[in-house]
Amino acid sequence: FVWEIFSSSRIVPLSTLALILWLLHVLQFYCFFMALDYQGPWAPVLAYVPAAIFVGLIPITVAGIGTRDLALIAFFAPWAPAELAAGVGLLSHLRYLLPGLLGGFAVHWYLKRV
Repeated sequence: FVWEIFSSSRIVPLSTLALILWLLHVLQFYCFFMALDYQGPWAPVLAYVPAAIFVGLIPITVAGIGTRDLALIAFFAPWAPAELAAGVGLLSHLRYLLPGLLGGFAVHWYLKRV
């Protein structure tokens, strides 16, 4: 199945979609920085956010909580205070937790109806 995807004509549209989705994730982090009044250049956001997300994937803690935050603080130390980078880390975790909590209410409502 996997080889069929790579050898078919769908590889270019799938790769393009993956790149667009990744750029949207980086744009979301850029919006987090702007919401917390980041005054630095935008190029480090484009360069270091993917690296911080990658560091958060290292299986040291549950769901990368703490490791991604530390990476953001370390990478953005020349341009932003630690509080701002930690706030961006918190917002990055909330983008997973809030939809999950809302889904929990939906499951409760569904189970009550069934």
